[in-house]
Amino acid sequence: MSLVKLKLFDIINNIFFDKKHVDDEQLTEYNAFMVNRAHSYYLDTVLYGNTMNTHYSIPDTLQYKVLLSNVSKRKRFSKWYKKEKSNLVEKIMKYYGYSYKRSLEVLHLFTSEAVEWLNEKLDTGGIKNAKKTND
Repeated sequence: MSLVKLKLFDIINNIFFDKKHVDDEQLTEYNAFMVNRAHSYYLDTVLYGNTMNTHYSIPDTLQYKVLLSNVSKRKRFSKWYKKEKSNLVEKIMKYYGYSYKRSLEVLHLFTSEAVEWLNEKLDTGGIKNAKKTND
């Protein structure tokens, strides 16, 4: 009989709410960084995540067992933080071939005229950008 391997968010949900003990073979998708990040979103679990970060050399299965036994059972919901995308940064990346990090570094150099010029250069036309004319 083969065991079902748990996905990352199933593992996190199991630590927070389900509290089911699983075999070590089911924890192949365990990612200590992401599990500790999930703990950082809540006041009652942030210290557990920080402790696991400071003891990063502990094997994943042992980290899982420590968190499973210490974190109180509770439903926890939050949106994961994602970087906001800047339209101007994406345009700089596209036109100049810069990386995201380099685009952020040169962003402050762009004046309003330079932004307008860049918009004109990258304007591909089409229905979305076409000006309405009365025929």
